[in-house]
Amino acid sequence: VTIYNAVRRVGTVLQIMHTLKYYYWVVNPQDRSGVVPKGLDGPRPNHKEILSLRAFLLLFVKQLLMKDYGVKEDELQAILNYLLTMHEDDNLMDVLQLLVALMAEHPSSMIPAFDQRNGIQVVYKLLASKTEGIRVQALKVLGYFLKHLSQKRKAEVMLGHALFSLLAERLMLQTNTLTMTTYNVLFEILIEQISTQVVHMQHPDPESSVKIQNP
Repeated sequence: VTIYNAVRRVGTVLQIMHTLKYYYWVVNPQDRSGVVPKGLDGPRPNHKEILSLRAFLLLFVKQLLMKDYGVKEDELQAILNYLLTMHEDDNLMDVLQLLVALMAEHPSSMIPAFDQRNGIQVVYKLLASKTEGIRVQALKVLGYFLKHLSQKRKAEVMLGHALFSLLAERLMLQTNTLTMTTYNVLFEILIEQISTQVVHMQHPDPESSVKIQNP
């Protein structure tokens, strides 16, 4: 029964991500992502309906993943594959927000799976987005990832490949200045106090006990 449930869960997540990619896209993915959309031979839900359908499906995925003992690597891989292969920001945002929520709420299963499946590649791909909202959410993912890594593993991942330097290069691809919104999430990473909330105003001053974790 346990094996059957595991197979069914993985298969369901894969099918839903496939459906979001090919049928319930927000922006036609053919030009940028090379994904040939399906379901164009009849009437299609309008923009608002598509967003609602995607929201319900992603909520179902979230609840399914947390049903027993947390996320399994193959389930996370389905989400990472979607984020890697889709290039329209409107098709990415809600799935990326799901990833942030999973990292925030269920780090015990998410962080090891994210590390094992090299999810950091997805973060750096998304940091090249022209949309600040996507870049900020990608930074949130990075922040939760680093927060729950051991110092040894963090050094292996980030310092071994000079990823902090690459982070700056990625962010500078689109602009030479930092907005307060991007600064705030970088500050959260600096002190490893990450929030799912996107803060657009200046962060309140940290308490005196706060330490810099990622200089």
